[in-house]
Amino acid sequence: MLAVLHAALILPDRVLPDGMLLCREGKILYAGPPTAVPDGADILDAGGLYAGPGFVDVHCHGGGLWAAGEDPAGFARYHLLRGTTSVLATLGYGEEPEHRLALARRIREAMPACPSILGIHLEGPFKNPDFGFPGKYQTPVSVEYAERLFDACGGAARLMMVSPDAPGIEPILELTRARGIRLAAGHGNCTREQYALLRRYGLVDATHHYDASGDYREQSGVRKVGLDELVDLDDAVYAEIIPDHLGCHVAPERIRLCIRCKGLSRVIVITDAVPSVWNEDDEIDLSLARASDDPARPHSADDCDIHWVNGSLDGSELDMAKACFNMRRHTGLGVAEVWRMASENPARMLGAETRVGRLAPGADADLVLADGDFNVKKVVLKGRIVE
Repeated sequence: MLAVLHAALILPDRVLPDGMLLCREGKILYAGPPTAVPDGADILDAGGLYAGPGFVDVHCHGGGLWAAGEDPAGFARYHLLRGTTSVLATLGYGEEPEHRLALARRIREAMPACPSILGIHLEGPFKNPDFGFPGKYQTPVSVEYAERLFDACGGAARLMMVSPDAPGIEPILELTRARGIRLAAGHGNCTREQYALLRRYGLVDATHHYDASGDYREQSGVRKVGLDELVDLDDAVYAEIIPDHLGCHVAPERIRLCIRCKGLSRVIVITDAVPSVWNEDDEIDLSLARASDDPARPHSADDCDIHWVNGSLDGSELDMAKACFNMRRHTGLGVAEVWRMASENPARMLGAETRVGRLAPGADADLVLADGDFNVKKVVLKGRIVE
């Protein structure tokens, strides 16, 4: 048994300034005010640090030297050390189609030994080619390929993004519903009718909201309504936000507008991280490795966490702790409010909130000890301190 003492517990409904957690057999047994410590329990004294649920990143392609599909174990370990105890290993739309199938199988096979990998997120591959980073490959909409891709995932696919304006997308929507895969919209634009079609098939999420989506052109001086605005007005759909240090992916003012439209419970912090050594040829280049990439290094507003390729945005080099640090700077929200956007909200979007994303009896004993700037001090995964 593990007993966490003297922690500012971030609970689903409040922050308990001097709280206590008891964990047994990988689950949370108790979360509340101090009580008697069971005999023989291992003690973890938080010393007044925040103790919140482990971060849940639903959109992450890699980090450091590791790509999610090429080295799932290295990828998971990199983000686990930085507080992400649940991650969806994300496969992008730019992979060669047959190679994508191999990567999906590799992630699926690695999952039993990598308990922090919650499943696979398919960012595409069926998308509008005019939206997003121009990759080498565009995969046409194909039911046959979708079935092969889902089979390669072997039931591990938890979330799939489609472009609502991709021609012939409805058969793919039917497959996602039949397979129990949650549906996200992104990398395109749509009419009200196209958006309504996705809603009928269970749309729950907007992929990196405000990035590579919507139509900002004006017609006769009147701003059009597109995917971004339809998501903002839809109380049932969650919005992913990439909060980089400069606000390049999403300007701070637009983040605050999103929160005003969606409310605190429907905004999700994501990283959309890629390996920091990824070059414009989608290959590993170790010369690009950052000497400062240390999980114990305090966060700074000046640390670059954006991944640029030829002057264009291509994901980020964020981890969830740094993303939360930036989100708090950009919005002025409290620690607990931002923390829930990075844990409880994404878990609820996936329908996994009883298992991860909250400190409550019966949930997995996944937690992070951090200060008010989200500098991670300790990580606990399934009741075991991560070393």
